[in-house]
Amino acid sequence: MSFKKQDIVLVPFPFNDRPGFKKRPSVIISNNKHYNQYSKYVCLAITSQEKKESKDRYEHKLNKTNIPDVGLLFEDQWVLPNKVFSVEDSMIIKRLGVMDLDDFDTTYSMFNAVFK
Repeated sequence: MSFKKQDIVLVPFPFNDRPGFKKRPSVIISNNKHYNQYSKYVCLAITSQEKKESKDRYEHKLNKTNIPDVGLLFEDQWVLPNKVFSVEDSMIIKRLGVMDLDDFDTTYSMFNAVFK
């Protein structure tokens, strides 16, 4: 299956304290050109854990109503533009939906700010 920028996908993340994986949503931020060259997608982590305000924390709150057809995201979510990773196509469990363009633009701007 082919995925694209703005897709919200389900990927396995390793547990920190024991063997195995947990399934977590992520958003793809890379374009098709990047995938064609490296055979990997660049993604940002998504969490349901709200954090206290911090000047060192980058996050963008997603309202569940802005993400159509995402059955696993029952509560509000936060995209973490400073939690970047790459994933191969074969590791993506499934596509959950597509991030709203305004949310994606805000998230991508925050991602760029992390590395300025």
